[in-house]
Amino acid sequence: MGKSIRKAERLAQMSPDEREAFALANRGIRLGAEGRHAESVEQWALAAEIAARSLPEQPIRFWTDSGLAAALCEVGRYRESIVAAERARPFCLSLPRPAMLPTLSLARSWLALGDVALAGPYLQELRDMIGDDDLASCDPVLYAQLQAAPDA
Repeated sequence: MGKSIRKAERLAQMSPDEREAFALANRGIRLGAEGRHAESVEQWALAAEIAARSLPEQPIRFWTDSGLAAALCEVGRYRESIVAAERARPFCLSLPRPAMLPTLSLARSWLALGDVALAGPYLQELRDMIGDDDLASCDPVLYAQLQAAPDA
């Protein structure tokens, strides 16, 4: 019960634009979890657009960019994913407990584009952040690509 009260209090403190971006992003999460990745991208893109326009320096801006990057990666729009991840990454790394999603999206996108050299620093950063075992369980496909890559 306490968790739902805190969530309600947080929602009440949000501006209308922040609430809308938050709701769209949560729809994007749900759609992605259901495997409806193209629809997920649409929701994340709308959320990121609202956050960029109305909340350019707020944490939600970077959270929506991070989610958008991951969603774009899921549908093979790797170059767009890289752009969104690069916007989100500095903020996400500045957190007391750094968020790894933008770095993960960058590594996945560069590998998918066939550029192991550009993926390398992000892969190493992921290894430093969470270790090989957690990387293997977090993203087995990425970990397999990493193991197969030269200079892994």
